[in-house]
Amino acid sequence: MAQLGDMLGLASRYLRSAMILGVLILALGLCSKVLALGARSHFRASPSTFLNDWFRNWRRHGGLLQLGWPLLSFALLMTGFNAFKQTVLPLAGMHYDPLFADMDRWLFGGRDPGLMLHQWIGTPLMTRAMDLLYHAWFLPMSIGVAVVAAWGGTAIRMQYMLAYVAIWIVLGCMAAYAAPAAGPCFYAAFENVGRFDALMTSLHAHQLALEPEITVAALHYQVRLIELWGEPQLHVGAGISAMPSVHCALATLFALAGFSYRPWLGYALSLFASLIWLGSIYLAWHYAIDGVVGAIGAFGLWQASGLWVRSRLC
Repeated sequence: MAQLGDMLGLASRYLRSAMILGVLILALGLCSKVLALGARSHFRASPSTFLNDWFRNWRRHGGLLQLGWPLLSFALLMTGFNAFKQTVLPLAGMHYDPLFADMDRWLFGGRDPGLMLHQWIGTPLMTRAMDLLYHAWFLPMSIGVAVVAAWGGTAIRMQYMLAYVAIWIVLGCMAAYAAPAAGPCFYAAFENVGRFDALMTSLHAHQLALEPEITVAALHYQVRLIELWGEPQLHVGAGISAMPSVHCALATLFALAGFSYRPWLGYALSLFASLIWLGSIYLAWHYAIDGVVGAIGAFGLWQASGLWVRSRLC
């Protein structure tokens, strides 16, 4: 009963956040349309007439349902994933860290890519920038669903949501359970070997060099996640998993969806995805191979979702 209560609590939090985002994105979109109408008509057109016509057309085409089902899917999906990652994934153990660490060294000529990045560009300010960017991923992760729910056409909405759900289930759950790994920051905790001590020492040194009121969130969350490992009570965002990188997979999805809207947006989001991959390595969350597998998986699921949607709509 306690876990059921935890699940309901998580679901209500995610659903509340999704509803707030959906209403906000819908309102901002309408404001931009009204402003564009005013600019085109030299502010002679009636905003109230436009909004009345838009809402009638929106309701006629099932607007509330189109807005609601992606947001509800998001809330249920995040609740299920949160519970899976914290209660089911630990049963698989963490057996693949040495393999993925060795693969990284092989790919990068016998060196660890995270430590290479610190030797090339590692500074306290760079650590702060990487940390802010990496955790900014949560914004498009949730806002993207609200945008396609409120303003996406039927085809792009279905393709995006199918790929989005598949990434969490196929990559975040099934693949993670098949090849469980914790990541460089947790290597010592699970393998009892300080293979990434130099990388972690560099990150902690950068934290000490920053102003006392500035916290490197990655280091805080890493401590928190290892404290919650094996905890029966569900907590938002708890659970440990490295392979494949869902961060990189979803960032790739953002870029693919961006290209379907505007090429410049696709290129901008591709840059964002590349920086997320680098940040995941720099901050010791992931092995480099985690992001590569995540990106390839996202591309495949996006293409498969597009084929399925086109076969149903044509």
